[in-house]
Amino acid sequence: MSVTLETELDRQREQKVITRIAETSNVLAYRLPTFSVVDYLIVANSQINTFVELKIRKQTEKEVRNYGGVMLKHSKLLKLQTLCNLTRTRVWIIFAFANGNGAIYWVDVSKLTELHPEKPPARRNFRGLPTDNEEVIYLDWLKDLNKWPVALL
Repeated sequence: MSVTLETELDRQREQKVITRIAETSNVLAYRLPTFSVVDYLIVANSQINTFVELKIRKQTEKEVRNYGGVMLKHSKLLKLQTLCNLTRTRVWIIFAFANGNGAIYWVDVSKLTELHPEKPPARRNFRGLPTDNEEVIYLDWLKDLNKWPVALL
């Protein structure tokens, strides 16, 4: 049996961010079922346009920049890249800061290459779960991340 870590508050924050994105881009966003590889499907002009995985960070952009690159589980990246390859559809990871109220950045997973997975750093919210020890990658603010807004069409 797997552990569900996403809370109702997490889902509300995701909804807030995807609403911001959809309204500024004039697209429709559909939430995918629980435990899907991605969180949302974006439709533009009646066509599937982009799969979106949302990552909401509690900290502000400035606080996360002080840590270095944006951390992402390597296994998640591999799943997203597989989805992209199998469907021939764009797959983006969207990072929103300050609980979804702050800056938004996006990453096209097809452009993420030559990243080197490493052991995650020790952190205070260690839960004792196997996922706590999964290898991570660090996304570079200048090379990998793109500031929102962007046209989704």
